[in-house]
Amino acid sequence: MSWLYPLFFAALASIAIPIVIHLFNFRRFKRIYFTNVALLQEVQQETRSRRNLKHILVLMARIFAIVFIVLAFVQPFIPATSGAARQGVSAVSVYVDNSFSMSSVGNEGELFQAAKNKARDIANAYSSTDLFQLLTADFEGKHQRLVNREEFLRMIDELQVSPASRKLSEIIARQKEALNKDPMANKTAYVLSDFQQNMVDVEAVNTDTTILTELVKLEGNPKANLSVDSAWLLTPYVQANQTAQLMVRVKNFGDEQENIPLTLKINNIQKGLANFSIGKNETKDIELSFTATTSGWQNAELAVMDDPITFDDKLFFAFEVKQEINILAISPEGPSKFIGAVYGKIDAYYKLTEVSDKQLDYSSFSKYTLIVLNGVKTVSSGLSAELGKFVTAGGSLVVFPAADKVVDRSVNDFLGSIGSSPLQAYMEANQRVEGLTVAHPLFRHIFEKTGDNMDKPVLQKYFVTQASAGEPIMRLQSGQSFLTHYTNAAGHVYLFNSPLNGEWNNFATHALFVPIMLNMALNSVQSPDLFYTIGNGQLVRLNLAAGKDQVYKLKLDKAELIPQMVVKDNKLNLAAGPELKQPGNYALESGGQDVGVRVAFNYNRNESANTYFTEKELEEQIKIQGIKVLKNTPKGIQAAIVEADKGVQLWRYCIMMGLFFLLCEVLLLRFLK
Repeated sequence: MSWLYPLFFAALASIAIPIVIHLFNFRRFKRIYFTNVALLQEVQQETRSRRNLKHILVLMARIFAIVFIVLAFVQPFIPATSGAARQGVSAVSVYVDNSFSMSSVGNEGELFQAAKNKARDIANAYSSTDLFQLLTADFEGKHQRLVNREEFLRMIDELQVSPASRKLSEIIARQKEALNKDPMANKTAYVLSDFQQNMVDVEAVNTDTTILTELVKLEGNPKANLSVDSAWLLTPYVQANQTAQLMVRVKNFGDEQENIPLTLKINNIQKGLANFSIGKNETKDIELSFTATTSGWQNAELAVMDDPITFDDKLFFAFEVKQEINILAISPEGPSKFIGAVYGKIDAYYKLTEVSDKQLDYSSFSKYTLIVLNGVKTVSSGLSAELGKFVTAGGSLVVFPAADKVVDRSVNDFLGSIGSSPLQAYMEANQRVEGLTVAHPLFRHIFEKTGDNMDKPVLQKYFVTQASAGEPIMRLQSGQSFLTHYTNAAGHVYLFNSPLNGEWNNFATHALFVPIMLNMALNSVQSPDLFYTIGNGQLVRLNLAAGKDQVYKLKLDKAELIPQMVVKDNKLNLAAGPELKQPGNYALESGGQDVGVRVAFNYNRNESANTYFTEKELEEQIKIQGIKVLKNTPKGIQAAIVEADKGVQLWRYCIMMGLFFLLCEVLLLRFLK
């Protein structure tokens, strides 16, 4: 047993008061002699004994009453296992999980409401002079400060379920940041959650030994759930009136389900339907085909029917159907008949601009998706820098060397600056293209089947290259790479080791030339992400030129918000903060005018998984100093916190015993004659 305020033991000196009163009130009996006093002596002795017994009992009752009242002020307690009780001001952080999974129902009703009630109990377990922080998955700025208990309770009443979700490491880091603002306080952090398994990232938790972290597990009743997890296009481009393929990933968090309809709507018109079956706890990829009939940005929506968890039944995404692909060919010797035949005559979808390297407008590079260097003999420092920016920003560059035996140093310096291998020794030898990387996107839709007897290009002259940093797409018999693919940041570089010249090779007149060049143009299309996740702070890439004093708005029906604008690589990006909470396809506006760009946002799918740690499993997972699981007990979390923090408090029992002995004194004085 220990005492919280042992100095109050000095008050035990007050025991002397009833003792002194007892001694001074002791009466001496005077002897009176009679001739026959035998009977009187017997009565007198019996009366004196009873009176002495009464005085002693009253004295003992008073002494014990004083002792127990003093002990109540001393506050004895049985110490908790964590050590001695803490004194002074406490700083308490309480995380209330308000993610979608907390909408499920447990033994205490809705988990979110139960978490709010427990947060109130935690506050009531501490003194009114202590400081509190309320934290939710939204990580709002107003929740990053310490407040008094009254304001803390008011903030709890304002909490709502949110689409945001957080990892345990993020929560503990945020709590540590707030609690360390008061270095002198006793620091305790509480995490109230259902503890989904994907939330508990133990390996990333960074604890503070000065902070005691208590995990409070809320038990729910998991329900089966079907989630439209993600989607992606099989090609980076979608052409109007051309069939496109979309892959949809569906996850099943429950038992096997059969004949589930998956619908695809584009601009509110159904464009695709697939019925599928999915096994227990299975992830399935489903391919949908669709046709976009108009150009421009398209609002799309995927949906399944699944009750009772519905927040992840729809997936919104947006994509652009381009009217044309802009291609720039830089040809010092004048327009190339081969390039012009591919991009200028086959399809109006490809819009070709061909200029000399002496007539370049560097500012126009950003409007092209593909640039072809066709036989450029020297690369100036300005051209090298602008092409480097173009590739880094996501553009695609095709390089055909000049038909000279000696490669100018500026060309190799430029190739090295964009991450490509230099053109080395000149070779004259008949070499047939032997190997094709048919899985590469450049060969998409070219071959129905391949064989050894297939006709392939032949080279008579070429340059030796080292393709260690790139991916060989077409290889010669000697093992040399004829066409190599390099990646640089978001861009692509395609390097040929032989020029587009009939004296060097027959590639320009070969059947592979046209489809490969067309696929290079198609794959050069920069497609922004189909959708973004609410609450993860991801930058929205717009590929719009950054303008001065332009304010953009995201608008969905009647709701609108002004996101933060971020300029990167001279391109405009948007950062949607916690104010964005509703999923859907948002329109981008500036100055009250529709910019013509659509951005889709969806709820985070982390909350789709209905697998949770039990209280016992959580204890097994969390074996970190300073973190423990606060077990649910019938007496409630408030009593459990007081007991865990200060041990078993005995002062209430002392008051009860003090009152009992005072009652005994009253009864003795009244009824014991």
